[in-house]
Amino acid sequence: MSRFIPSRHAAVDMLAIIAMTLVALWSFQSSYGGTEFLIVGAVALLSGVAIAFVGRSLDLPIPVVVVAGLIGYIVIATVLALRHHAFVGFVPSPQSTFEALASSATAWKELITTSPPVGSTGDLLIIPVLLGYVSGFIGVSIALRLRFVAVLVVLPLAVLGLGIAVGVNTPVSLVVNGLVLAVVMLAWLAWREQRRRPLLTDGSAGRSRLLAAVAVLAVAGGLGFLVGPRLPGDGDARAIWRQTVTPPFDPRVYPSPLAGYRSYVKPGFDPEGERREPEVVLTVEGLPADVPIRLATMDRYDGLVWQVSSGDPEDPSLQESGSFERIGSRLEPDTAGEVADVTITIGDYDDVWIPTVGEVISVRFEGSVGGPDRDRELAESFRYNRSTDSAATPLRLRSGDRYVMEVRLPETRDGFEGETIVPTVPRLGSVRSVSPMTQALSTPDLLVIEDSGIRLDRIRDLMYSTGAYSDGDREANQQISRAGHSEARITEFAGQFPRVPFIGNAEQYAATFALLFRDLGNLPTRVVIGFLPSDPSVDSAVDVLQTEIDAWVEVPVEGAGWVGVSPTPPRDQLTSTSSSPQQPEPDYRTQNPPPPPLVDPEFDQPAKAAGEAQSPQEESERDDVEPVPAEDGNAGDGLLSSSGLRIGAAVASPLLLLFMFSGFAILAKSIRRRRRRGRGAHHQRIANGWHEVIDLSTDLGAPVPRTSTRKEGAAFVGGSAVGLAQRADSTVWGGRELSDDDVDRFWDELTSTLRSMRSEVGLTRRIRSAVSIQSLRRSRQRGAR
Repeated sequence: MSRFIPSRHAAVDMLAIIAMTLVALWSFQSSYGGTEFLIVGAVALLSGVAIAFVGRSLDLPIPVVVVAGLIGYIVIATVLALRHHAFVGFVPSPQSTFEALASSATAWKELITTSPPVGSTGDLLIIPVLLGYVSGFIGVSIALRLRFVAVLVVLPLAVLGLGIAVGVNTPVSLVVNGLVLAVVMLAWLAWREQRRRPLLTDGSAGRSRLLAAVAVLAVAGGLGFLVGPRLPGDGDARAIWRQTVTPPFDPRVYPSPLAGYRSYVKPGFDPEGERREPEVVLTVEGLPADVPIRLATMDRYDGLVWQVSSGDPEDPSLQESGSFERIGSRLEPDTAGEVADVTITIGDYDDVWIPTVGEVISVRFEGSVGGPDRDRELAESFRYNRSTDSAATPLRLRSGDRYVMEVRLPETRDGFEGETIVPTVPRLGSVRSVSPMTQALSTPDLLVIEDSGIRLDRIRDLMYSTGAYSDGDREANQQISRAGHSEARITEFAGQFPRVPFIGNAEQYAATFALLFRDLGNLPTRVVIGFLPSDPSVDSAVDVLQTEIDAWVEVPVEGAGWVGVSPTPPRDQLTSTSSSPQQPEPDYRTQNPPPPPLVDPEFDQPAKAAGEAQSPQEESERDDVEPVPAEDGNAGDGLLSSSGLRIGAAVASPLLLLFMFSGFAILAKSIRRRRRRGRGAHHQRIANGWHEVIDLSTDLGAPVPRTSTRKEGAAFVGGSAVGLAQRADSTVWGGRELSDDDVDRFWDELTSTLRSMRSEVGLTRRIRSAVSIQSLRRSRQRGAR
């Protein structure tokens, strides 16, 4: 048994390796929080050291030691980090063995996409177990076999570097990870070197060398302290992986949540023609009265829809706004406030957006239909955006899912007078100005108000008091109101105020209010869609119906964070209180468009903007031509037969040219469409169909960037184009044989998408897009390249 008692030299080597590895592991504290990660890392480290020492003591061959080390790692990883995959909680199983090996590569991605501190979330403790075990096992195996082991300092330095790379911008401890590690490392290397090559000198020479070494270190430290801050570059910036990684959840591939507002408020009819009863979308417990449940937060407007920002690389301010990441065991709220435990059980709801309340501090999935496996899947796929307080899961929620949240309840305000609206907020999405609507509401009494809080109250009261609520439900005695919140719809909603009053639901009111408040004062706003339960659920569970959907606007208030404000009038306010009795009409009814040419319905597309200047052709048609008066009564007939004909020809010529030009454009596009649909292989005909969407977007004045993929182009176009792009990608790159039926089905879906986009605009814009030649020019340039 004496061989298992380490010698003095071996004991010093093992202690040095243990000390350096523990100091390096401490750099992961910013990622994990607490000390649990350090404890499991230390146990794994000691296990690796012990296995390596026993292998050396028994003088086993290196291959045998490697196999023993691999088996030992699987056992240790199962016991310390993967107990939920093991037999009876600690015996390795095939699943725990696979996870122990696979997680050593995949867990890094999960760690840097999880908001710190991660605690013991999922299988993430496998990382300190892996690093501690490998550093101890390899370090001791080499140290006990070789005399020159300066290369061993690479192991703790690598652990330190990884801890910094996956951490946060603020270092954990410069003293521990810098000074302590350097002292232990230099002392051990000096001791090893002296043991390898003992100095044949007296004590005075040793003291001189020691003093010289201390002097050199002091001079080097002083120079570093003085010169370091003056070197080029940002000395405070840290290059960490969290700043460069793209989180696994991308909101760009999903449609705007606000665009589906009306599908909630109008349940529809059953096959017998009877109106359906509203479905229970979720059941909530522990929620006080008048506290909304958030589905999604949208802070970017592209002219068609409000959407969730998505980390635009050209706009660094959006990098965090569109980043949905895993959260650890607990988050600290941004502001102080009342805390509550809220339990939500999903009913007739199937979407990626997870209902939340206020700021989420912690969340745990438990009691879901499907048992612990379903709870674990939801917990691992849960993604949260701390900037917008929105949550999502790529798995999509389904009936029976259940989770418990600890939340900081949102702030409420009766009015914003005297409040300071924060003028600059990072991660704020871009927005397009809807000038006709802004000009209509830019009344002098609003523009003279300098206090942003009072201005916000005045705009809210104006909409709340003078507007009428309508979902377009005539059976409920509501006035006509179209769905949507594109530029054309918003201009129709508010562009002629006060002559035409506001009529719409929360989709139009919230979208318009957010745009107007940004446009008038360049102040930040964001639109939120969610549910507002009619009853509190503190004492008992309450069912939330789909018709209790709501949309509101949030503004950042100093000291309180984002505070909600709703400009939507009550649902029983069906008549506008505006002094004007006129009813709203679409914009195209008040214009004087030219006689419409024959238009192929597949080429009708939504306009990118409404209320813009008329085209030169339309302006020329409204120019009045003054008739030449006759010199006397006898010359009247000659005037009609000669000069009158010339005048008529002069008037008709521009119209004739206009119709010829329009006919040419429509014919050329029709030929191009037939060629795209009928020529080439099946996958090529489907790919050509996507070009129709790109070309029509170009005709509408919103060309898609040439280097965009289908998914990126669909996000730019919006609407149902996202699903069409996914269908095209899966069909073209799916690797299966295609048939004519596949092509026909795709082109039928394409036609439906184009018609859906057409419904967002007025007649004038449809005609202009149909006769535009911009897509023909773009196609020619694309072919030339």
